[in-house]
This record gives sequence, structure tokens and C-alpha cells, in this order.
Amino acid sequence: MSIKFNVNGFPYEVQPHDYAADITLNTFLREHLHLTATKYMCLEGGCGSCVCLIRRRHPITGEISSRATNSCLTLLNTCNDVDIITDEGLGNKSSGYHPIQKRLAKLNGSQCGYCSPGFVMNMYGLLESRGGRVTMAEVEDGFGGNICRCTGYRPILDAMKSFAVDSTIEVPAECVDIEDSFELLCPRTGQCCSGSCSRPSLPAQNNCHWYWPKTLAELFEALAQVPSGEEYILVAGNTAHGVYRRPRSIKHYVDVNMVPELKQQSIEPDHLLLGANLTLTETMLLFKQAEQRPGFEYCAQLWQHFNLIANVPVRNNGTLAGNISIKKQHPEFPSDVFITLEALDAHVLVHDNASSQRIMTLLSYLQDTTPKLVIGGFILRPYPKSKYLFNSYKILPRAQNVHAYVNSGFLIEWQNVQHRIVASARLCFGNIRPDFVHAEHAEQLLVGRDLYDSATVAQVFEQLPTSLQAVEMPPEASPAYRQKLACSLFYKFLLGSAPEELVRKRFHSGGDLLERPLSSGSQSFETIPNKYPVTKPVEKLEGLIQCAGEAIYINDLLTTSNAVHCAFVTAKRVGATIEQIDSAPAFQCKGVVAFYGSKDIPGDNNFNNTTVFTVPGDVEEIFCSGRVLYYDQPLGVIAALTHDVAVYAATLVQVTYANDQVKIYTSMNAVLSAKVEDRLVICTEPNKELAQTPLKPGDVLGRGILELESQYHFTMEPQTTVVVPNEQGLQVWSATQWMDVTQASISRMLKLEANAVQLQVRRIGGAYGAKVTRGNQVACACALVAFKLNRPARFVQTIESMMESNGKRYACRSDYEFRASANGSIRMLTNNYYEDAGCSLNENVVDFLTLPAVKNVYNLTSLNFKVKGTTVRTDAPSSTWCRAPGTAEEGNALQAGFRASIYSHCHD
Repeated sequence: MSIKFNVNGFPYEVQPHDYAADITLNTFLREHLHLTATKYMCLEGGCGSCVCLIRRRHPITGEISSRATNSCLTLLNTCNDVDIITDEGLGNKSSGYHPIQKRLAKLNGSQCGYCSPGFVMNMYGLLESRGGRVTMAEVEDGFGGNICRCTGYRPILDAMKSFAVDSTIEVPAECVDIEDSFELLCPRTGQCCSGSCSRPSLPAQNNCHWYWPKTLAELFEALAQVPSGEEYILVAGNTAHGVYRRPRSIKHYVDVNMVPELKQQSIEPDHLLLGANLTLTETMLLFKQAEQRPGFEYCAQLWQHFNLIANVPVRNNGTLAGNISIKKQHPEFPSDVFITLEALDAHVLVHDNASSQRIMTLLSYLQDTTPKLVIGGFILRPYPKSKYLFNSYKILPRAQNVHAYVNSGFLIEWQNVQHRIVASARLCFGNIRPDFVHAEHAEQLLVGRDLYDSATVAQVFEQLPTSLQAVEMPPEASPAYRQKLACSLFYKFLLGSAPEELVRKRFHSGGDLLERPLSSGSQSFETIPNKYPVTKPVEKLEGLIQCAGEAIYINDLLTTSNAVHCAFVTAKRVGATIEQIDSAPAFQCKGVVAFYGSKDIPGDNNFNNTTVFTVPGDVEEIFCSGRVLYYDQPLGVIAALTHDVAVYAATLVQVTYANDQVKIYTSMNAVLSAKVEDRLVICTEPNKELAQTPLKPGDVLGRGILELESQYHFTMEPQTTVVVPNEQGLQVWSATQWMDVTQASISRMLKLEANAVQLQVRRIGGAYGAKVTRGNQVACACALVAFKLNRPARFVQTIESMMESNGKRYACRSDYEFRASANGSIRMLTNNYYEDAGCSLNENVVDFLTLPAVKNVYNLTSLNFKVKGTTVRTDAPSSTWCRAPGTAEEGNALQAGFRASIYSHCHD
């Protein structure tokens, strides 16, 4: 079977065996169709830079729905009979720009511009899916999955809200009306698309199996073809890949998008049927209908809770069955679908084969080991408000697009509603520990008792912590925090549902969730007309091409068909010495071309090859040549024919370490606790001792320790380098902020003259300090591969690799003591601050950046101020600059210390 679909009005037909089985739509658009407005970044559905629009026909009704989609998660082979629209298809310089593109540019909504096409396409999908009528609140709620790391959200939201029916945003007169925004212009003719163009199929290779069943019977026929012991996957939205990477061992892919039996839905007096393959967006639409029916009023709360799951593009494609399947495979997954449905005692309709079905509880399904069992749907019963009480909660690190710290669902059945006597209770908590769902002892304790009786409540909260017993689950919050949070959610449930007379007035608000109002903002600047063009506001010159996806970034550069792709091989034993590297297992992987390590470098093994901001002798190696300095330190590079093969093959390289492990210190506090003096470097001049004066009436004395952890870089464009050998040496395109050092590091590594390394940087998609020197390691490795193989090389670092191997913002600790008089003046301040440099003292911020920031705006002199700044060397990647380096950390730490001490003093 061939896959047929349209992209921007052009029909395509591809053969599944021509491509990798798990090729994504993003890869196809960028690498085969060269439509680079659809960006590449996280591959998790979290950043929004890859969003495009997909129009798909419903397998039962035949209606066509339009949804914004994360192309990085959408598998190409699930795109049969769909229409795909990218930013290039909306508008361009040849056929004219789309109103959304123009308005975003006109209202100054682009900075680096890498994220802009994703914002445009998400807005286009929102408008088309709602028939062009959206409110400002719906617009603001719809962009939880789009990230702008330049933080230009106000003008972006202003531009998007200007399309809302209740918009209060002032729109420039030259911006077109919304009525024009649904015309898709053909890139070839400039006219409205007719869909009559044709394109040939494109070649590639693959050896896995895809199936496209159109009925439940065909689905089981496909499963019957899967040999015992071979892995398969039922594919719908494929959003699970954004949470848990799909194993490469899968050999069989079954597209279930067109199986009508899995899309069934109905609202009956005695039950609500949700088809297994309903997307979360479709499910939420059904909740809106169901909440109007007697007994299903709780669906209004389900809508609110589901609206906190992931983001709009993920909900547009992720399905109910897919979500529950993740929970089955990964019990630690804090599924909001599971926790709410389990609290409501939802049942699962499952098929053992095409002609038989059975119903089981959710928990029974999670424990069932029947092979090739297919979820058909979920059944919810009515819960009349007169007999039941339901609510659910999700506490998140931020407002949207993130997993819960803790989620919960509570269902109370009344035995006597007038006296508030409980007949049964279901108290469910998520993200406590993998095997925990029900607080069973608390459920049993409530039966036959007054839910709001003070003695009952006291007993429940005495028993509940014993039942919860949260465990460590890195990188989740601490067990103590999650356990207390779970208890507080049940307390919030009680406060929010108790009769008003039973709750003290000052506690009433504790039962409500904080509601975030619609945001707004404005910008003002001075402009002097009689001095124009000086001070005259103008539109950003390249804003329009950024919003239309025509601006080319390093990551968008096309490479020739003979290019190789690179990935780091990394070390896993910190403090040990590398004895041997065996790359032979990697070469068993088809497509691997070469492996290079430190011994293959002809010149300097140093990617930060400069005397500026570096410490003499503190070499930052491209590839580790001896003792491993930090976890996932690169020790070599794999070159392969595709990016995915390179990333996978890099994990196959085997490393032997000498038995000379030394004690390691991965954090600043570990060094300070152990008092390892040779890892502490004082970077400030010694101060005189301050005179000790007695406290006067009204004086405030404060002391404490404030800590700020390190911070990952998250540039929208990954660390990227493309290198092509030429007649003079190497042509290098690198996403770097410091071209001189990148060029010097490459030339000295290869023992080439600097002018033999021709470096170009057109534009980069966000940097914030991450691309000052950290990208040089990628650039050097890529250049080495191109130089050795004498063929083009491309290195795009994955988000996992960047977070594991690259430096982060300096972690900071401030040990402070101060005295302030009653009028607010500071009489004395001492501050010993420490900053985590990682494994290298290069790019140290402690003295020349942090020290000036310590004084902030306060009147501090040598008479009332004593400071000592210390750099701490740890066994972690070398820390680097990240937006206001050094100043943001210490300035915020000291401010927080002042506020905490004064607050404590005022409340003593």
C-alpha cells in the first residue's frame, strides 16, 4: 500500500518500504521536501516549533477536521489521505503573505524568529478548527505548547489575540481582515489551491512492516501477522514518544486512525461511551455535551482537568487508549486520564478478537497480560449530584504543558446527604509511587462517617501520610513535598465542598483553585516626529520572512546526499580513566561510517581554544583522553548515514575503564560539606573585618543561606554545525555567538591555517550564552569527521545530549548576615557566596560579573559591607554563561534573603 497525502496543495505518494519505519512527518518535510519553516528541536511535542496543520477525515462521519499537530511526533505512515499545511503554504514572498504572518511581524512578535512559524501555524489551526471564531481567553489557553525562549510573549499574544471576536488589541490599518485568512495559496501559481498538482514518489529504504486496517476485523488480521516474540505498536497520535522514546526493537506498526470501531462515542442515560481512539480534544468536546445531561455534570470538571494535559497540538493527536497504554507500560507515569477515570470507577471495553469483547476495571486492565489485547473504549456511569460528590486536581510546576507534581481524583457516594454520611469513597492520587493509586485505609475509614466531622477529618489526616509513603522518583519533587501536597489536595477538596457554615470565613478561599485572569500588557517608547527618521518606530526588517518561515537558520541548511550525520559517544563512569574504546558493536548497525576519538585529533584537543575568559592550562577537551571529568563527557563521535542511526549507534560503543576510581563531587554542596579545600578557589580580594556594634531598638538582624540551582539552556535551535570540505580547506556553518574562537578551535585541532576554515553564520535561533563556546565542541567534532572522511558532515545535537553534556547556568549559594536599622538603611552586610563552575574554571563569573551585582542598588561601602566570592570545582559539565550570568543568580539570592529575614522579623 502506498501513502497518499497533500502538502500545501501538492499531492505526494510514497511507498512505506522506501523510508525508515518510524520516519516522522517533520523529517519528511525538512529533509525530503525541504520545507524548513517547520522547525526541528525537542522531538517531544513540548516547544511548538514543529507545528503544522493536518486535515483528516473522520472514519465514521466522514467529516474533515483541522488540527494543529506536532510534526516531530507524527509518523509519516499515519498521514494517508490527509492534507498537510506548513507555514510556506500559508503565504510567502512569491504568492503573498498570510494575515497571521503579517500581523505577527507588524506587531513585533518575532525576535530570533525560530519559533515564529510554529506560533503562526498553531494560530491558523486554532482558527480553522473553530470556524474563525475564537475568544482572547481561548487564544491565550491555546499556546501552552509554544515556547519563545527570547521571551517575547506579550507582542506574540497581542498579535494572536487580535484575531479574537472579543479582541481589544489595536491593529494597524494595513493589516488585512480575518476573512482573508483561510485562503491557502498555491506556491506555484499564487492562486487559491486547487489540489491538482502532482509529484513523484521519493526513494529510501526500510525493512519493517506497516499495516493500515479499516475495520476491527482487519486490525486483528494485522495483529495475527505479528510473529510471537516480535514487538508491535498501535499508532494513532504517537504522542507517547514525547514522554518515553520508542524502542528501536519494534518491527510492526499498525495505524489505527481509520478503524471506526475505535472511534465510537455515545451519551446514554446510563453510561457515557468514549471510543479508545478518541483524541483528548475530541473527548473534551464530548465532555461539553455530556455535562448538560443529568448525572454527567461531573464532565465539566473532567474538561477542566483534561485542559491541563500537555498542550493543544498534543491533545489534538494523543488518544485515550494511548495515554492509558503509557500508564500500563510505565506505572510511574502520572497520567491525568488514568487518575480521573479511576476515581470515577470507569471501566474498559477490551477486545480479545474481532468478535468478542469484555469489560474490566482500569486497574484490572493495567495488570492484564493477555497478548494483543485491544482497548475498544471506556465506559463512564452517571453520578447524580444529589448522591455523589466529585472533584479532581492537578498541581503543576507551571500553568500548562507539564506533568503534575501530584494529581488526584476524589469521588464520594452519600449514604445520607443531609447528614453528610459517606456510603463509599474513592480517593486516588498520582505521582506518589509507581504502585500507589488508592488511599484504601482512608477510603474505608470514611464509610459510615460524617465527611466533615472534625474527629473524622483528624483521623483521616493522621492515617493518610502513612498510606501515601511517597518515594524518590528523580527528577520529581521530593517525597516529603509530594506527600504533603497530596494531603493538602484532599484538604482542599473538603474545604471546597463543605457547607459554608462549617468552614471559618478566612478558610473559604482554601477550597478554590487560583484562577489566572486574562493577561494584558502594553509598551510605550519615546518618539519625536520632528527628528524622523531618528526615533521613528519601524517594523523589524526581517520580521516578515521569519514569520513566514523563509528565514534560514543554521539548522535549516540543506546537506548533500553524501553527507554523514554525527552523534557523541559519551563516558558513564565519572572519575575513572578510559582504558579502551571498542567501537566494533556500533559498526554492526547498518549505516555507520566511522568513529573518531581523541587519538584521531591531529592537533589541539581543545574546543575552547582562546586566552580570553579562560584559565591557563584548564583545557576543555573535545574528546576525553584520560580521566572522565563528568557524566556523559564526550569521548568520541559516530558518523552515520542518518541522524537517527548515529544517535543509536553511539549508545552501542563499549568503553573499558581502569580500576582507579576517585571520589567524585557532583554538586557544590557536596564539596562544601566535605570541605575539599583544593576544589575551592577564592576569586575576590580580602576585605577588612567589620566593626561589631550592638543592636539598637528597632534594628533587624537577619542571617541565612540562599541557594539557586543550575539551569539548563534551552535554545529553540539546537547546537548545529554543517561542514563541507572545499578546495581551500573546510567551509563551516556553525550556530555560534563567537566566530573567532570557533574558527580558531577548529583550525588548531586540525593543524590548518585559520583562513582554511571558512566560517559563516547567517542567523541563529536563540543563544542566550549557550552558543558562546559550548557549541564549539559540536563544531570541532563535526569538522573532524568532515576532514577525515573528506565528505560533508552535519551535527545536530539532540535535546537529551545538550542537557547531559553541555554546561548550564552557574548554581549559586549565598551565606549572608545583615543588620538593618528601623528606617531601612543597612548597617552591616556580610556575604560569602559560592558558584558552581563545574569541571573547569573557564568563563568564571564570580569576580567580574557577580561581585558588582552583589551591591545591587544598596548603599554599601567598605565600612558596612564584607564579601567573599568562591568558585567551586565539581564533577559536572563546565558551567557557562546564561542570560545575565552571575548577576541574576546572586542578585536574586540576596534579595530573597532580605525579604525572608524581614518577613520573619515582622511576624515574630
